[in-house]
Amino acid sequence: VNMTGGTLSTGGQLNIATSDTLTIGGDIFGGLGVGLSTLNDVVFAGGSVSSNNDVRIIAGTDGTGSIFGSATSGVDIIALGALTLQAPNGIGEGSPLVAQVTSHATLLSSNINADISTTPLANPLSLTVSDIGGGPAANVVMHVASDKQVSFETFNVGIAEITAETPSLQLPNGNITNYAVFNMPHYATRIDTLSRAQHLGYDVNAFTLNGVFSLNALENSVAIDAFILIKNPNLQVMGNPTDYVENTVEESLQLQQIGRNGNNPLQFEIGSFGLAAPDDDDVLVNVTTDWIGPTSQLAPVTTENKKEI
Repeated sequence: VNMTGGTLSTGGQLNIATSDTLTIGGDIFGGLGVGLSTLNDVVFAGGSVSSNNDVRIIAGTDGTGSIFGSATSGVDIIALGALTLQAPNGIGEGSPLVAQVTSHATLLSSNINADISTTPLANPLSLTVSDIGGGPAANVVMHVASDKQVSFETFNVGIAEITAETPSLQLPNGNITNYAVFNMPHYATRIDTLSRAQHLGYDVNAFTLNGVFSLNALENSVAIDAFILIKNPNLQVMGNPTDYVENTVEESLQLQQIGRNGNNPLQFEIGSFGLAAPDDDDVLVNVTTDWIGPTSQLAPVTTENKKEI
């Protein structure tokens, strides 16, 4: 279905469902809402979709399909209610999809490239970003804007780069499977989960063990529920724990002697990142390590009633 130009308008609800690709070269308006559903793709080709209420666009109802942003028009979608975009393959394929919303947008796809802002900009913006079904979106590139606050109610991604034009960026329950970069107007933060190596070029580099984190980024400060690897001394940075990760790792992985005398073997407790000690009361753990110091100080470790790792 090709809409090559002109205007399709109604004061009520406007719904279009097609078993093919929908190409939008004209302007579509539904006063009470707009709903578009296609078997294949939705392609913005210089046209727009707008409503005084909610806009819902679902592409690829057969399991494959994308929503293509327009390379020529300024704003693809204006939703004065909530905006919902869903596509199995990608949102913003070809060119970023540009949308303005009153307050909330949901983007569900494996790959997302979008520019979302509030209208007016004085309104706060809340976002839900993940793959269809709530799993992690593999690749996310977004520009988000609000003069008040941008918050991600859901943020489940593999790799993401978020550029935020706002005085307050909030992620209370973020989850990554690789890394995410958050570009605020005056500083950049990178959070990793696969690599604990320091990544230069960022004001803050943090590390989360299980991919879960929270972020409170303000104009001149940032608080992250993650280990801090690198921080700009001119920026107020708070991590959890508050020490640098190198110190925390060193302390966490130290072997701690919990009992030793002349007649008993040397026993150790191993602390690590979230690894619980064995529940069995009579089970200890054998540790093979290079002893640094006089060998006369090392008592033998027996293997009776032990489990090996």
